[in-house]
Amino acid sequence: MSYQAEISRSSPTLFVFLLDQSGSMDDAFGGQATGVSKAQGVADAINRMLSNLVIRCSQGETTRDYFHIAVIGYGAQQGKVGPALSGALEKKPVVTVSEIGDHPARVEDRVVKQPDGAGGIIDMPVKFPIWFEPVADDGTPMCGALQQAKQLVNDWIQNHANAFPPIIINLTDGAATDGDPLPIAKDLMNLATTDGNVLLFNCHISSTVSAPVLYPDTENSISDEYGKKMFAMSSLLTPTMVEFAKRQGFNVSDKSRGCVFQADLVDVIRFLDIGTRPQELR
Repeated sequence: MSYQAEISRSSPTLFVFLLDQSGSMDDAFGGQATGVSKAQGVADAINRMLSNLVIRCSQGETTRDYFHIAVIGYGAQQGKVGPALSGALEKKPVVTVSEIGDHPARVEDRVVKQPDGAGGIIDMPVKFPIWFEPVADDGTPMCGALQQAKQLVNDWIQNHANAFPPIIINLTDGAATDGDPLPIAKDLMNLATTDGNVLLFNCHISSTVSAPVLYPDTENSISDEYGKKMFAMSSLLTPTMVEFAKRQGFNVSDKSRGCVFQADLVDVIRFLDIGTRPQELR
């Protein structure tokens, strides 16, 4: 399976983001002096990533629909699983990247620190578009989220049989509360286009100060049994992703899986960047 199908406006690929919205996401990231909650940190990371996807697909004032995107939240409001975008895109199961660019729910004014070119740091005002809001409530119905992703991906493949395979990215801080997610994950990874099997990547978000496990090539590097399950339900990185991760300084191989365990906020941001690099756009 090659993972070399052209990604273009006539042959897009699909990103599905599964986002844990359980009550424990209201806790702070492990070791975060700022006390930023995992829910807020993930929301910021997802909004930044959506903005970057729009930029990557933009040429002049035109946004080319190389990507279709689904954002599914799970855990809020008594175990609810469903579309999680806000504003005009609320309740839409799949949207195009141009719809993302055209319809942020709102735009916040934020301040970021940047080098001033003379060895100092200055505060710079920026516009920060928001599509996804932080939510933290109830349990962790990961099985329900994977099942919904499986149906959505299966339906999408029927209309894009020769496309670069869909990529599912699951961000969670705990074990499923609605059963064993591994069998459903395996079913999901067995779906395929003519270019390869569907890719499922998993990022476990840490609440404690602990060393992360990044893109392991064996479960032996993970002592936690839950972490081993996350490894088992994660796909291998594609060759393009491996090369991109190497350029970012990660020690990865062609056996490395799209799995991060005990991640902090920086790990989450970098995980999203690597996981959304299927290949060069044409």
